[in-house]
Amino acid sequence: MRIRSIQLKNLHSIREEVKIDFMASPLSETGLFAITGDTGAGKTTILDAITLALYGKICRNSSEHEVLSYGAEEGFAKCEFEAGGRRFLATWEITRRFSKRLKEHKTDRYRSVEEWDVSKEQFIIQAERKVKEIDAFIEEVTGLDFARFTRSVMLAQGDFAAFLKAPPKERSELLERITGTEIYSLLSMAALERYRIEQQALESLQKQRESLKLFSKEEIKERKALFKQKEKENKEAKKAMDDARQALVWLQNMASLQTRLAASKVAAAQLEQEKQEVKEGLEKLAHHRKTLPFHPTLSRLEDKELEANALQAEIAQIEKENARLLGREAESKTVFDQKQKAFEALKAGQPAAMRLFEEVGKLDQQIANQSGNLAKIKSESEELRQQESENQVRKGKLEKETADVEKSIETTRQWLKEHAAWEALPKDLPAIRIMREQLRENLKNQKLVKEEMQVLAKKSGEAAAENGILAEQLNEEKKALTSLLGQFKTIATDEYLTDRADLLEKLNREIETLGEQHKNFRQLNGLSEEYGQALADLAVLEDQLDNLRREELAIDKLLLSALEECEEREAQLKFKQENYRLHQQIANYEQDRASLKEGDPCPLCFSVHHPFREHHFKPFVNEAKAELELAEEACHDSQTTRNSLLKRHYETATKILQIDSSTTGHIAKLQNRLLDYERKMATIFPGLSEEDFSKSHGEWLLKKVESFEENLNHKKSAREKLTQLNREIGQREEKLRTLENKQKDLQFEIQRSQELHKVKERTVEDLEKKFKEGTAELDKLVGKYSYQFSMEAANGMFTELEEREQDFSTKKEKLNELEGRLALAKQELKQLSKTLAELAAKRKVADAEVEKVGATLAEYFSKRKDLFGEKDPQHEREWMLEQLDRQEKDLAEARTVFSNIKESLALNQQSLKGRNERFLKTQKAISELQSVLEKGLQKTGFSDLAALRAAILPAEEALAIEQQAETIKNQEIEISQTLRETIKELEAQQKKMLTDREAQDLQAEIATLESTLQSVQQEMGALQQQLKDNELRQAEAEELLEKTEVQRKTFTRWAALYDLIGSSDGKKFRIFAQGLTLQKLVQLANVHLTNLFGRYVILKRPGEDLELDIVDTYQADNVRSMNTLSGGESFLVSLALALGLSDLAGRNANIRSLFIDEGFGTLDEQTLDLAITTLENLLAKGKTIGIISHVKELKERISTQVKVLKKGGGMSVVEITG
Repeated sequence: MRIRSIQLKNLHSIREEVKIDFMASPLSETGLFAITGDTGAGKTTILDAITLALYGKICRNSSEHEVLSYGAEEGFAKCEFEAGGRRFLATWEITRRFSKRLKEHKTDRYRSVEEWDVSKEQFIIQAERKVKEIDAFIEEVTGLDFARFTRSVMLAQGDFAAFLKAPPKERSELLERITGTEIYSLLSMAALERYRIEQQALESLQKQRESLKLFSKEEIKERKALFKQKEKENKEAKKAMDDARQALVWLQNMASLQTRLAASKVAAAQLEQEKQEVKEGLEKLAHHRKTLPFHPTLSRLEDKELEANALQAEIAQIEKENARLLGREAESKTVFDQKQKAFEALKAGQPAAMRLFEEVGKLDQQIANQSGNLAKIKSESEELRQQESENQVRKGKLEKETADVEKSIETTRQWLKEHAAWEALPKDLPAIRIMREQLRENLKNQKLVKEEMQVLAKKSGEAAAENGILAEQLNEEKKALTSLLGQFKTIATDEYLTDRADLLEKLNREIETLGEQHKNFRQLNGLSEEYGQALADLAVLEDQLDNLRREELAIDKLLLSALEECEEREAQLKFKQENYRLHQQIANYEQDRASLKEGDPCPLCFSVHHPFREHHFKPFVNEAKAELELAEEACHDSQTTRNSLLKRHYETATKILQIDSSTTGHIAKLQNRLLDYERKMATIFPGLSEEDFSKSHGEWLLKKVESFEENLNHKKSAREKLTQLNREIGQREEKLRTLENKQKDLQFEIQRSQELHKVKERTVEDLEKKFKEGTAELDKLVGKYSYQFSMEAANGMFTELEEREQDFSTKKEKLNELEGRLALAKQELKQLSKTLAELAAKRKVADAEVEKVGATLAEYFSKRKDLFGEKDPQHEREWMLEQLDRQEKDLAEARTVFSNIKESLALNQQSLKGRNERFLKTQKAISELQSVLEKGLQKTGFSDLAALRAAILPAEEALAIEQQAETIKNQEIEISQTLRETIKELEAQQKKMLTDREAQDLQAEIATLESTLQSVQQEMGALQQQLKDNELRQAEAEELLEKTEVQRKTFTRWAALYDLIGSSDGKKFRIFAQGLTLQKLVQLANVHLTNLFGRYVILKRPGEDLELDIVDTYQADNVRSMNTLSGGESFLVSLALALGLSDLAGRNANIRSLFIDEGFGTLDEQTLDLAITTLENLLAKGKTIGIISHVKELKERISTQVKVLKKGGGMSVVEITG
């Protein structure tokens, strides 16, 4: 991957739009450049622009929306790069505007990736806006995600320099940050957390299974046998109670029947009195029934009178409307005639106008075509003239440029000829630089080794003095340890004079056993109080049960009465329904009966005699319906009462069952707890008798508790003293071992320092010899250029040689460039001359065509003005057609109005005629109906129509009298039937004679049986619940066993993983994984270190995870600590490690653009020279390296620079120099 250019605007302090093109001069002409500027100017912002364009992120600890310059509304970053032989452009844009609706700033971001299309010569969008899609595309084409990119392209040389100097405790965290291996710490801590979770789950399952208490087979068998016995007792008690309840119900039925018989007799007497009171109303009803045959005729007469009045009013209204319509008819006829004449006049002149419009339209089209053609020809002519002028200017510039280039070529050739001896410098300078650095390194190593010899001598003397002090401390610690061991043996008994850890473990077990026994005694002491409270609760529950049972008995009595009443009301309802149905049938046939004639057969029964035709039977339909509704209401009330009593009975029985079940379960649980505590006591004291259990609340138990407490406190006191002594003894032993180990280390260090001192002496001799040989060889090489080597004048000599080499290379490249420019300029001049001749010929032809088209257009304009002036034919045509259409519509509308008025007038005349005819017919019908009524009155005894109307009763009053009479009749039938049925049922009940006992005796017997039955059922419920609970616990125990085995396997697997990598701080697996990472990193770094400076090889220290040593191949592969490296050597090693990390993170990506943002501020002049020389060696691999720094010496050494300059107000500008 190679970065071609960067563009940015309004990022941090860089507000102006900036483009840094690495493919253009001067950046394209060098592989090493510097990004310079004061602290805070915005140098790192250039790197931020790269990561924003590619990944939408920045490396620093801030959000990407914070990079927008203060006060700016929009900004962007663009990065053009190459990868895999293809060109891409990545863009990141941000806008921030104030929203008046939300009253806050709204930030929007846009990202895209484009690829260069060679055929179209433009960038084509491949992905935009979707972050995941863009990130995936970038990673696919570059082979790098954000993390790998920052480690591959932006070298972490400074981090590795800190890593080499860091103490062992900080080294792991540094390496984790540099290499991005945080996941291994998280995995290690997650393994520990999962181990704990699975362990807790396993222990929880085990405790759950242990807490279940299951019956033995004998206990199950015993409870089942007892349940069968109680079941038999329950059946016997139920049978006796059912017999007693039947007898009690019989007695209650007898009493109810006798009460009903007396009530029926009283109702019969009241009914006779009501029959006398209704007699006057029946006479009025008889007169009303005489008027019934006249009701239809009277109704028709009233209808005809109303119809005649309505017709008379309608006739008057129609006559008035006819007069109004006659006036409107004459008016509409006049309007129609006027509009018809105007329309015919306008239509007659239409054809001539249309022909004129068409001729003018064709002429306008010809003018438009010629005008467009003239404008096009003029534009072409002007464009040709402009091209001709531009080419003339370009030709003059090229002729001048050609002369200047020829002059420059001659000057450059002359200079190269005069300095031909410098041509060998590019070949010899690398060797001179390496030899110079080797000599410098030799002198530094001599100085360093001599300093190390002084340090070793000093350390040896200090270690000998410290060894004497340690010997005295060892004697004192041994005396103190002997004293503590004596105290421990004094407190411990002879029985425990063994290993101290075993002694304390045994003492802990005894204390734990005594504590458990003490706890059991206290629990047993409180059991009697708990049992007494349970008995009190049981008494309360039994009182509640007695109250509920008495309530249930009272509800049973009321329920029996309600059931009987409900049966009676349902029977009455059926009777009333049948009565209502019969009266409806009679009413349905009454109208047909009136139409029968004597002698004619009936259509239903075919009889020729019809006795009821003259003697009408009035059906009491309304009365029967009212009685039916009363019966339905009474039946509904009885059913409501019955259902309410049934609900109360069910609720009371449910409460009894609930209290019964809860009491039975509570007692069973108390019994189980008592048995459990007795078993515990028997386990603690196998010799306890039944009498001892009864003492659980007395002085005996209190004495036992006090005895246990005293023994327990004595044991705890001894344990605390022995634990304290054991801790002090352990501390003394640990300190003694530490001192002994320290003494051994000091003795080893003294011996090692002496041996190393001898090795250093030999090393100094070798370095001095090599320095003399190197000086002679270098002096021979620079002698070719009239120089003599000396360490004092070396810097000036090397600078002059490098400047000569640079000048010669620059002049040679310049000559090649000038010769290429000259050839291109001559070719372009030839092509321009040919183009100018062609443009002049084309321009003459265009001018002639302009004159010709202009003459034709003037002729068309003159003809058009003569025909139609300046008017628009299309507009005039549309106006004429619009007038024709409007007048035609007006004419049609006038015709429609005239026709509608004529039709309305004819319809009114016809309607008036019909209503006059209907009025005459209605008057005739009224006369006929009055005559019929007068004839009928003579037979019925009414004097006139007024008397007839006075005898008619209102329908409600007549219905009320009829209903009253029908009610009395039905009540008489009902009372008679009730008396018969009651007497019959009373006789039937007396025949059964179920008992001769009193009701009070039966109720007392039922209560006793219910109590017995309840007790037996409670015992059965308790036994059944115990067996059921035991089955559930057994199933739960089996399920828990399966779950425990599954969990045990899971726990074993996670425990194995925890043993391998688990730790609370993540260090265990992190150190292991980092050791492997560091091993691979060292391999990659050594490849780069060999290319940069072949003297050193990095070596991972055997047996140590994160320790590195350096192998000096110039000193017989001597292995030494990283701390012995000089500043320049440390820079080389850290740079090699950073390049190795770039390879490791980049994987298979070919990284050709690198940036270094740190590491040069602490280097001296010589080390800085070595650093820059090393970086220049990387250029041979085709890499481009950018160094971000504010170091003055670095700016002077690197000529090509991207300068970031502060301009005040928090703004900076970018300049490129070279």
